[in-house]
Amino acid sequence: MPGVALSIEDKFEIMEAVNRFSLHADLGEWEQRLELYDDEIAFDYTAIGGEARIVSKSQLLPRWRAQSFFDAAQHLIGNVHILSGADDRAEARAYVHCVQIKNGRSWRAMGIYLIALRRTDHWRICGQKYTVIHEDGDLSLREEVMRRTKDATK
Repeated sequence: MPGVALSIEDKFEIMEAVNRFSLHADLGEWEQRLELYDDEIAFDYTAIGGEARIVSKSQLLPRWRAQSFFDAAQHLIGNVHILSGADDRAEARAYVHCVQIKNGRSWRAMGIYLIALRRTDHWRICGQKYTVIHEDGDLSLREEVMRRTKDATK
């Protein structure tokens, strides 16, 4: 990516955005999570039965609320690596280990996020692709998440 290289401050803010988006989800901190996203976001969750589509920021809250039916959820993000970046664009990847529990049933997924970011007043997520490494447990919980997400954005 030619252009002006990312500063240390840019890299920190990018890593902070990648680390925070799942923490805010698990804690139900929707407004803080929303601040991390751009006006349009390209999501790709085809690896777990979801869709690849562009979603407007205004559609995010209904999607997230539809997904928050679990008794407990924890997304652990780690090994954030900035792959490329210059000027107002960057791309990072990170491991994610997610456990979600409902009525004593659990679904666990391990994977990699590929996150695209765009600098506006600060670095915002404009793309999010999930790739599965492994998953186990009650996969009907995954199917329920995908159904609820799709229904929330019809």
